[in-house]
Amino acid sequence: MSNEIVEVPDYLKAMLAEGTVADTTGSMQSDAGGVPRLTTKGKVFRYKEGEEEVKDGDETDVVIVGMNPEVGLAHTYYKDAYNPNSSEPPDCSSQNGVTPDSWISSPQSDKCATCPNQVWGSAQSMSGGKAKACRDSRQLLVARAQEFAEDPNGALLYLMQVTVNSLRAFSNYGKELHNAGFPGPQFVVTRMKMDEESSVPKVEFHIVGPLNETMGKASWERAQKKEWDLPTALPAGNNSRALPEPTPEAEASQPSLDSTDVGDLIDQW
Repeated sequence: MSNEIVEVPDYLKAMLAEGTVADTTGSMQSDAGGVPRLTTKGKVFRYKEGEEEVKDGDETDVVIVGMNPEVGLAHTYYKDAYNPNSSEPPDCSSQNGVTPDSWISSPQSDKCATCPNQVWGSAQSMSGGKAKACRDSRQLLVARAQEFAEDPNGALLYLMQVTVNSLRAFSNYGKELHNAGFPGPQFVVTRMKMDEESSVPKVEFHIVGPLNETMGKASWERAQKKEWDLPTALPAGNNSRALPEPTPEAEASQPSLDSTDVGDLIDQW
């Protein structure tokens, strides 16, 4: 990178002074730790904001304010074997689960529904069975329950990735909420617990209780505003959208998980 100072031309100075051009340099700056995240590394719930990390043990209470995508599942594809130590972005991905993300230079297909990598048998699981080359996931925007109770309008939202290990439990939770009369997870406190019998991070979801009127309305309003601003491009050196390395246990369960059925169960959320 050159250290030579380049002077801003007069026409650009005039445009800046007139307000006819906006400064977009801020959007170029990326920080891998910039988005607050809730992870399950080591079967421990970890709230991370920047360099600060708070461990919350094998269970945590949250309010699920939003989901991405709202309907269906997101997809991530690696042409070569997944390397958890690599910062390289996936070869293809879709946050909306319908079409490849705009930053993908070589999409595997125009539409996810017709992508050959979304077909069972397009890959072999670590246990030798059929699997999909493209992995499914769902992103949640959650607030810590205690923080939400103290300030429902300002509580920090954390991004959490629900991977294939936990998608069935998440689907069943949607059915449980629906049967209980709740139109979405925004109106309850959700307890997330690690499955003690699983050798890999696998999350269970349970209803703790309903939010009161003030908190319930605040949660719903924040859900409608979609105040979160998830990146549409993957910054260099940040594999935050990458899925964890597949495990034999997770892949063995994949064939019994129909992504359309999962979406149907959670669509009314």
